[in-house]
Amino acid sequence: YAGAKQRVAALAKALSSADKGRPLVNLSENSMEAALVQLAAMAQGIPIATLTPDLGTDAGKNVQLQEFLAALKPQIVFAADAKQFAPGLTAAQGQNAKSWVAIADKRMPAGTTSLEDVMRPGAGADMPSMPNSLDAARIQFAGDAASPNDGYVTTFAMRTAFQSGLAQLWPFLSATPPVLLDRIPWHHPVGA
Repeated sequence: YAGAKQRVAALAKALSSADKGRPLVNLSENSMEAALVQLAAMAQGIPIATLTPDLGTDAGKNVQLQEFLAALKPQIVFAADAKQFAPGLTAAQGQNAKSWVAIADKRMPAGTTSLEDVMRPGAGADMPSMPNSLDAARIQFAGDAASPNDGYVTTFAMRTAFQSGLAQLWPFLSATPPVLLDRIPWHHPVGA
């Protein structure tokens, strides 16, 4: 956990001057890197929009991805693998968004940065204070949303209330700390 906290702090430092009104878009499936990037965005009060991964990998869905990116106006687009998500990263270029990738590729679109390069300058960074509970935390899309108009905003307070509700519904979670096995996709409203 200490190592993850250091990486999140370094990523959050890289996001410290970011526009809090423009979200970070995650194109990837669940991964440790995606979790770290999203935690860093949350620490800085930057909303996160996780899209279904096939929008970033399937060149045939480029028009649909362009519609989402045009509506969301992201400042950063994250993808786990530069090669796998090349169509999505290329689409992000047209939206004036920076791209971050966990696995770099020498044929990455211009403006794409590996997470290792993003974190390097942030060594020894402290975690920022948490954002206001009424700030937007995520922009959710119902299941495999077909349109950016299907999105809705959840705040940090709403997410906390949801977690509190789960603890009240299942009191055994508080008595015995659970071992979490997260298999629900993060682009799904329940998984996010």
